[in-house]
Amino acid sequence: MKNNEQPFIPADYKDAQNYAAERLQSTSEGYAPTEGLLVAPQEINDFFFALQGEVEKRGHMDYTAYTTDLWQRLVDPQDKNSEAFKHFQGTLISSLHNIDMSEMIQPEIQSSMPDLVGQYSEIIRGVSVWSTGDVTATGYQLAKIESSGLRKAFFGAFTTRAAGAEYARKNTSYLVHDDKFNGLVDYVDSKMESDSDRPIKIVVIEDSVKNFKKAQDALNEKFGEGTVEVTPIWFTSSREGKKAIAEAEEGGEEAKKALQEKLIELNAISSFEDLLDAEKFGQLLADSYIMLDFDGVVGDNIAMRVEQSRVTFNALLEGARMHTHMTDEEITQHFKQMLQQIS
Repeated sequence: MKNNEQPFIPADYKDAQNYAAERLQSTSEGYAPTEGLLVAPQEINDFFFALQGEVEKRGHMDYTAYTTDLWQRLVDPQDKNSEAFKHFQGTLISSLHNIDMSEMIQPEIQSSMPDLVGQYSEIIRGVSVWSTGDVTATGYQLAKIESSGLRKAFFGAFTTRAAGAEYARKNTSYLVHDDKFNGLVDYVDSKMESDSDRPIKIVVIEDSVKNFKKAQDALNEKFGEGTVEVTPIWFTSSREGKKAIAEAEEGGEEAKKALQEKLIELNAISSFEDLLDAEKFGQLLADSYIMLDFDGVVGDNIAMRVEQSRVTFNALLEGARMHTHMTDEEITQHFKQMLQQIS
């Protein structure tokens, strides 16, 4: 998506599904997903995700921009229009869309979601699937969520265990945007007139600690301090949480104590089933609008990164073979040499 283009904002799951299919056809027509199973060396794998972070910092994730940067950094700095590059780009985008996320969602989400809805639906004001990623450019984030089966687990639970389909339509939302913080601000803005309570209560269930502050800062900037209050629930069974726990274990008693204080401060959970503890979470969730993050909370971001790395590396090898006529071993060495020049 170019900076002057309007971002696509899906109205619901169906709208998202249709748009993702259109973008898949537009950006990768004629290119089948890679079947390669080779694993990227660690330094190349690390670069894949470092570059992804670099692209995201420009404003939003865009895999058409990412593939261009990756090709020029590791294959040929002067080339972005060859058939080999187009093969890499189309193959990677089709491969990302083809990843089966149903195998990568947190195992207890299917079983605990109906119970959570049954227990809290009468005291909460709304629940949103909340996520950010490549929405407008290639529709990958939309396809990822669709293939996860979250539609059935999430909206199905509200339909069957709450007050039926009408309740689900009024009290659930699909907030999957190029920038989820913009989406959050727009959502809260839509609730301002009908919700007279101040501060409006937003519960954010996230795996990334920094996003609690980012959410609060975005809301403060739009509505002023004290108008909207973010209550954090830190999901610790993802990459960031596991790393923090491992580092505390290695850091001794002081580190363990600091982590424990952080877990309490951020209302940490290690499983969705923890939320069924009404004594602990009932008051915290009451009268709130809940933002349920997808990547790292519903989706297992550790398993997901492994599969993303696989398709990226193998699609890149396919394109580089066409461009250089070298062997996979020679190409891999070329990638490493290019990384050395970058660093």
